[in-house]
Amino acid sequence: MSTELPDPERECGRLLDDRERAVMCGLLRDCHGQALDADGREGDAAALMVASIGPERAAHEVLVFARGEGAKEVALDYLDGLLDEIVGKQHDPAHGFYLPLDWTPRDYDRHVVWVRGEVRDYLAEEEAAKLLGEPAPPRAVRR
Repeated sequence: MSTELPDPERECGRLLDDRERAVMCGLLRDCHGQALDADGREGDAAALMVASIGPERAAHEVLVFARGEGAKEVALDYLDGLLDEIVGKQHDPAHGFYLPLDWTPRDYDRHVVWVRGEVRDYLAEEEAAKLLGEPAPPRAVRR
């Protein structure tokens, strides 16, 4: 497996279609709550799966990237397990859960998955962009 840093823009040029996205969101919401939104991208040999949890003023973006055969399934399976950890700790303020801001590799079931996360205030970012006359930074999950 490649240990090269992920480049989702280059390696995952196709968005999940609406049906795949709806199925993914439904499965993850059933397991982790209705406040979650999810999305993904894929390429010929890689996939990026993303979840956003929480309100627009404090959204936790969780990103999982995988390469190789079955990359989409591997990334989605790892994201599901990661959300089990995050959602369980998210409700206990004494145990915050934060992912690295830069892509970090993790071994998973004979694969290397890459994870990263951010806590974002979408509304503040979008207002700041308007004031500066710049485009707003993209959200990890399509609206």
